[in-house]
Amino acid sequence: MEEKEYLDLSVHEMKNILAAISGYSEFIYRGLVHGPKALEMAGKIKHMSDILAAYTDKKYMYDLLKADLYTPDRVWISLQEELENVRSDVQMKVHKKVNMELTCDGVDKLYGDKLLVRELFFALLENAARYMPEESTVRIRSFKEDKNPVILFSNASEELTKDQIKNLTEPYYRIDKAASRRMGGQGFGLPVADQIMRVHQGRMELEYKEHTMNVRLYFTKHA
Repeated sequence: MEEKEYLDLSVHEMKNILAAISGYSEFIYRGLVHGPKALEMAGKIKHMSDILAAYTDKKYMYDLLKADLYTPDRVWISLQEELENVRSDVQMKVHKKVNMELTCDGVDKLYGDKLLVRELFFALLENAARYMPEESTVRIRSFKEDKNPVILFSNASEELTKDQIKNLTEPYYRIDKAASRRMGGQGFGLPVADQIMRVHQGRMELEYKEHTMNVRLYFTKHA
């Protein structure tokens, strides 16, 4: 993505959120709504404010990583413990149960930056939870490939084209813009995840196959 396009999209996204907040506020300010309706409008203002806060956090993280201004502080991280903590956070965010199944095959710990790894897992679990069918399960498997750690996230998914898959790591890209905005998506989850893997000298690969979305995280031995 060209820098000008990125800046234009950044401003456009911010204006959209602020316009929604301003619109709901106008109804209350002018006394056009009262009682339960006013409370409903206040709730929408709170919702859009939360979206704005999440957007600024995600954008800041993406810009920081993209500019190589973040120095990772690596420690050993328990996959089971970290994923359970993240699942709990995601469930609170999306307001529904997230079924998760973890299989560790020779890899139960990662050597990485705890903050970034948590952000990475959160982005992948949240993305899966928002778009996979109800009662589906996110299956996670960790293993070694050429002596390096690999983590595979798999979840049921609607059909995706190769072009859609290719664009998923681009900032602001949304397959279903209306649904994404309704659910609070900022279009930064997978782009941030991709940058986190780059900072760890690894890579992230996305694949759609037989109604399943697969995300492979390739870590280097000491990352």
